[in-house]
Amino acid sequence: NKRVYGCEALYADNMDVQVYNGKLYADGKPENENVQSLIVSNVDGTDKTVAIHNINKRWDKELENLADDKIYNVVGSTRWTIYEDIVYVYTSIGASGGNNMDFYIDKYDLNTGEYIGELFKQTFEGSNLITQEVIRYDNKILLKLSIEIGANEVEHQEKEMYLEVDMADGSASDIKVPSTKTEALYNGKVIYQPKADNVYETDSNNQPKVCIELNDFEKECGVLITSLDKYLLITPLFIYAPETEKITYYTKVYDENYKLLETIELPEDVLPMAGCSNEILLRARNDELFAHRYFGIDASQIGTGNVEVKEYTVQ
Repeated sequence: NKRVYGCEALYADNMDVQVYNGKLYADGKPENENVQSLIVSNVDGTDKTVAIHNINKRWDKELENLADDKIYNVVGSTRWTIYEDIVYVYTSIGASGGNNMDFYIDKYDLNTGEYIGELFKQTFEGSNLITQEVIRYDNKILLKLSIEIGANEVEHQEKEMYLEVDMADGSASDIKVPSTKTEALYNGKVIYQPKADNVYETDSNNQPKVCIELNDFEKECGVLITSLDKYLLITPLFIYAPETEKITYYTKVYDENYKLLETIELPEDVLPMAGCSNEILLRARNDELFAHRYFGIDASQIGTGNVEVKEYTVQ
């Protein structure tokens, strides 16, 4: 703990962390201030300065409006990403116990720290709207949102939505995705697996098509779809494997054209959890014995047939 918490690059209570142009960005509160700002530093966390002071201007503005309406219990969430020196801030806000949530995308200039303006706004029916995932594709922002709907505990459910927003003019299109076992955002599309079926892709044209054909075992047990930079990973969940059958855990790695590059045997029941262009991280799941074991794959080996899964030493 002493080693970990002594790291300058450790952030707590932040919404997001992003490396951009060789610098580390994270949201946090500057020293002696109670306002959420965007902090920039070297990648090791040293030389911290404030890039944008107060990225919650949307909250400040909407809280004033809600206060005028005598609404004091407010809920919401905020995420952000940086693209081409612009910080896009995704904010949902609404009255606690209310039936609607307002969702905003605001822009800030990364170089000057100034607020540029509102790119997008839409009101959604439900409560507790959260921005789950964001990717950029061409000049579009593709978002995965979740919202709670239902008037009581019996009707209550979490609904996931997919939204494509044009970064130039703020125009938006909904992407329709059926009930699925798993899905991910990849290469400007929503990739998903309906129950006991193959893996499909769809975008704002809403014309789904099969992009990866699964074998019968993968269809039946379901797969985890993981989008990691330029790779798409398909990992069986193994929950329907017969107890008498020896299970070989594996993940399949595909490129942007859905060409199978590699089938990687995994040492335990592990799942891809994070990654970037040069490394894929994995973590054991569903077993206390392996709960704190971590593994890594050197992504430069993908396609060579010599991929090794190495275990990290975590102190």
